[in-house]
Amino acid sequence: MPAAYNTNTTHESNLRWGIDVETLVAEGLIDYLMPHPTFAKSAADWLPPLAALVKDTPVKLYPDLYPRRQPPAAALYSAQTLYDLGADGLTFWDTYSRVYRISEWAMMKRLGHREEIALWREQGRGDDYFRVLDFKWLGDRSGDPRFFQTNG
Repeated sequence: MPAAYNTNTTHESNLRWGIDVETLVAEGLIDYLMPHPTFAKSAADWLPPLAALVKDTPVKLYPDLYPRRQPPAAALYSAQTLYDLGADGLTFWDTYSRVYRISEWAMMKRLGHREEIALWREQGRGDDYFRVLDFKWLGDRSGDPRFFQTNG
């Protein structure tokens, strides 16, 4: 059974929590390394060392896409950046907090199509996977935006 491990993005932070990422990778104890950039400012600062760590090993690097909420075009940029820095795929921790904005989730659920992301960015894609239809009532539900749980 494959093993995945969710970690922090820095060596020091992982050791503080008792996680020896280098040993997990070197001894083949994990199949997927999933760093979570809680306080990271730029993926260029934390992802390359982890990509170098798993290079030439069977371990796959799946960083968490952060921030959780971002417009579709920003999600495309973030995903392409992570792939360009060495990610094999992406994770979406706390998925329940990403679905409130359906327009964003409509794009995020497509970000595993790594080979298409650059093309989508060139074409200005992003917001076209979701559209808003104005309505006054749907059955017994009001279409008044004051009662929405999302802004679309």
